[in-house]
Formats: sequence, structure tokens, C-alpha cells
Amino acid sequence: MKFSDWCQILLFIAVASAGAIRLRRYASSVFEERVRLLALVETGFYKLAGVDPAREQGWFGYTFAVLAFNAAGFALLYSILRLQDILPANPQGFGAVDGDLALNTAVSFTTNTNWQAIGGETTLTHFTQIAGLNTQNFVLAATGIAVAIAVTRAFARSSARTLGNFWVDLTRGTLYLPMPIAIVVALAFMALGVLHTLDSSFVRRRWRAPSRSSRSDRRRASSRSSSSAPTAAASSTSTRRIRSRTRPTGPTRSSSGRASRSRLRLPLRSGA
Repeated sequence: MKFSDWCQILLFIAVASAGAIRLRRYASSVFEERVRLLALVETGFYKLAGVDPAREQGWFGYTFAVLAFNAAGFALLYSILRLQDILPANPQGFGAVDGDLALNTAVSFTTNTNWQAIGGETTLTHFTQIAGLNTQNFVLAATGIAVAIAVTRAFARSSARTLGNFWVDLTRGTLYLPMPIAIVVALAFMALGVLHTLDSSFVRRRWRAPSRSSRSDRRRASSRSSSSAPTAAASSTSTRRIRSRTRPTGPTRSSSGRASRSRLRLPLRSGA
């Protein structure tokens, strides 16, 4: 590896480490409920879902909530993949995803693996990618964060019987961690000119360089046009003296003994 490659690796490690330290402190403040910027949104979600944020769950209730949420997410994503041909936001007219591919994709995104054997831009509709895959990317990341927080609480609360509330951890983990990062990155992409559209696929036509044959034809045509002008000028004059650019092989002497330069005389062309 080159020295520049090692510099890039070290720079990436340094930036990732510094960001991880800052993010750890911020995440600690979020789950200790010291950050309440979106308190109204949280309260509205709890009322809509019928969740009591002050009621904590034990290990069985917390685990059951995690498994039930993931099972519901799997069923929803599989249904969207299988029914995408009749769902909205399908300007390309894509059909339903095959059963085995839909099962593979749903399991992958439900387990936060994000591995897929299909091309999103050639197989999946806008609705499938927004309501299906992207939603799972957000809530599954928050689910993993919530489980990690619950394990941390289990070690910190050695004498307690509760691990917190999964629905509260899921909500706060989504609103305060991946959502702000995604908004900042989306704004950066927009500032850089990345294309965003809900219409059909955008096809960009790339400029093609001319082939070698066309280049040679152009060169021949230009050489012919440039060479025809001196020929016409020479034919229009009766006699023209042109000094030779090459030195003569030997000096010629005139009757006076001085060396004279060799000169060429062009005869008059016939038919001019």
C-alpha cells in the first residue's frame, strides 16, 4: 500500500473515533431523557399508540415487545413487496416481486442485514423503497440501539427487575439518533446536486467522443482545404521566385566572384 492509502485509513479511524465519542455522550443524554427537543412528537406518538411511557417492562415483556415488533415489520415488508404492482407510487409499472425474493429481502431487512439479491432501481417501486426498505432501516437501527440500552441497564441495575420501556426506547432512538443524521446527509446530497425525483427513472445521456475514423476524416478534409489555397495562388501568378529554405550543396559564384543564393523559378502553369 502507498503512503497516501495509510494516511486515508488513519484519517478515517481518527474521524470515526472522534465521532463515536461525541455520539456516545449524546446517546447517553437521549436515553437518560435529558434531551427533550421533540417532546411534543413523543407525547403524540405515545397517545396514538396507547403507550404509557412511565411504565417499565421486565425482561420478558421487553423481549416480547422486540420480537412482536420485528414480526410485524417482517409481515408488512413482505406484503409490500408482493403487492407493489397495485400499490401507489409506481411510475415505472413494476410488477410484484417473486415469493422467494420477497422472503429473502424481508428477512434480510428485518434482521438489519440489508442484503438483497435484486436491483432496487430496476425492480422496486418508490413506495416499496420508502415505506418498506427505508422504514426498516430506521426502525431496525433503533431496535438494535434499544436492545443495547436494555442490556446496559441490566448490568447497571443489578437489583432492579425492569429494563425500561421498549416503545419509549424505540421512539427516542428513532427521533434523536438516525433521523437527524439522515436529514443532515440528505441536505448535503441536495447541496451537491444529487438527483431526487418521484417520477420515472431519470436517464442521463452521456457525451460520446468521436471515433478515430471521423477524426481522421476531419483531418484529411482540413489538410485538403489548406493545401488548395497555395496551389491557386501559385497558378494565378505568371512567375514567382521562392527562396530555397535549404542550404545549397555548394556556393555558386557569379562573374564578379561573389557568392549568390540559389533561386527557383516556377514556370507558368498551362491552362491557368
